[in-house]
Amino acid sequence: VEWDGIIWSSSGQSCTATASFQEGDSNGYASTEDTYIDGGATSTNYGSSTGFYADGSPFNQRGLVRFNDIFGTDEGKIPYNSTINGANITLEVSDTGNIGSIYKVLENWSEGRATYNNRLIGTAWSDGDGCSAFPSRSASAEGTFTASSAGSYTIDISNAVEDWTD
Repeated sequence: VEWDGIIWSSSGQSCTATASFQEGDSNGYASTEDTYIDGGATSTNYGSSTGFYADGSPFNQRGLVRFNDIFGTDEGKIPYNSTINGANITLEVSDTGNIGSIYKVLENWSEGRATYNNRLIGTAWSDGDGCSAFPSRSASAEGTFTASSAGSYTIDISNAVEDWTD
């Protein structure tokens, strides 16, 4: 999973920049959390898995990704209260034929703890169904795509990133 092309501007300052955040990239970014949750193994955590899955058959699998520590005053970070002019996430698809939807997760979760049943140890997803609906995630999708062929798909997530700047 790669998050690239975040373009921002900061109020009161005349600056525009593009930042890219990808785990282990040349910028030294190393704060990604990612896992997936699986309706076929509802109490299993996949935080240490090298795979990242989202599928609807035979069981619902939902990918979770979070880019921590991208906002702040340090070099290479996006200043707080910036205006996000554009942000994209790029996913590599290998299983074709499905419609993919990207939602903003609204509840705290942990890479090493999240399962289909729980977002943290002993704390269930509020929707009761593996982060499939509000209040666990946004009611409407940030973006959707149809995986008609294997390859990279880029989805605009500008609205979600704008919400994180405050």
